[in-house]
Amino acid sequence: MEAFYKSFLLCFLVLILYALTRLAYTTWLRPKRLEKLLRQQGIKGRPYKFLLGDVKEMAKMSEKAMSKPITLNHQIIGRVMPLFHEMVQIYGKISLGWMKTTPMLVIADAELVRLVLTDKSGRIVKRRSNPFVRLLHRGVASLEGEAWATRRRSITPAFQFLPTKKNKRRYSIDTQIKTTLRNIIHMKEEALRNEDSDNANDLLSLLLRSKAQADNELTIDDVIEECKLFYFAGQETTANLLTWTLVLLSMHPNWQEKARGEVLHICGKRIPDIDDINRLKIVSMVLNEVLRLYPPVVRLLRHTLKETNLQGMTIPAGVDLVLLFMSLHHDPNYWGDDAAEFRPERFAEGISKASNDQTAFYPFGWGPRICLGQNFAAIEAKMALAMILQNFWFELSLSYAHAPYTVITLQPQHGAPIILHQL
Repeated sequence: MEAFYKSFLLCFLVLILYALTRLAYTTWLRPKRLEKLLRQQGIKGRPYKFLLGDVKEMAKMSEKAMSKPITLNHQIIGRVMPLFHEMVQIYGKISLGWMKTTPMLVIADAELVRLVLTDKSGRIVKRRSNPFVRLLHRGVASLEGEAWATRRRSITPAFQFLPTKKNKRRYSIDTQIKTTLRNIIHMKEEALRNEDSDNANDLLSLLLRSKAQADNELTIDDVIEECKLFYFAGQETTANLLTWTLVLLSMHPNWQEKARGEVLHICGKRIPDIDDINRLKIVSMVLNEVLRLYPPVVRLLRHTLKETNLQGMTIPAGVDLVLLFMSLHHDPNYWGDDAAEFRPERFAEGISKASNDQTAFYPFGWGPRICLGQNFAAIEAKMALAMILQNFWFELSLSYAHAPYTVITLQPQHGAPIILHQL
């Protein structure tokens, strides 16, 4: 019996020693090793702080930035992502930061961002999203490898909870959404059985047709996730784009008049059709400039699954790559000394000639994962803006507080009260 207790105690001590060793490796030895590897290549940045990294400083700076609005100008990076903005100012376009024990390579270099987004080696992957984002969708945008490619091919033609009160509420909402979508899907399946399904080319029909193929592993749950993704992404992105467009055209009434004049000249008072939309050059210029200054996604996160080489740098496995779209969009090196100004005329000759580097503009991402619905979103936004301009002139309410901030996408922290005047 005594021998048993000694063996048990020995095993227990070995487990404790192993746990402590792993803890030391994860929270100190590994971060310091990765920090050394990155600094040896000339990458400057913030030193590693035990366990929390830059999380505390990031939260503190964000809280301070969001505590009050800014004046009516477009120099908003310091408010939207203060820590990253400070790092770019101090350390340059490629710098080192820390998300707890994970090193972050913060990137504000257009060519390097392009290389990351177009990588097909499988060494660079999407970072796991937070629980709130996963509640909204676990669709094609969150997949990797062949699973992502299969789902993407299916829809391209259409363009861990703990039992806390908050998480129970999330679960309840998720269940309600899934039940509603499941009922819609069943009705659509019934409709497709009773008509010529080959002629139905809406998103849901395409997904259900793909699901019906013998070699496709798409399930009803997969279809539900894609519906959630496209509804959320379509509504959120287009709504925010239109919101910021109305705000900026209120701030710059001369461009509001130019855009309205073009719409009335081409469309008159009738509802614009697709040919009209394609002819609205000034409206396109305005929307592109809004997307440049106020991009829906201000940054994107990637992760090195394996060691990879980028622009002569050897990036070890286990490093987060933070791609600063907003910093690229506001960089005078790419857009000129007037980068912080609202000047839609810079897009007069198209996106490719708007800056001295066309890879400095990322309103919808880049590479194989570029937004599936970008063309639809652009048409939808142009149509909505054209119809607003036909019927109203608008201005900012005196109660408007200029306070851009991010909750998944960039939006006004205190809303955007706009006064509409019937024409």
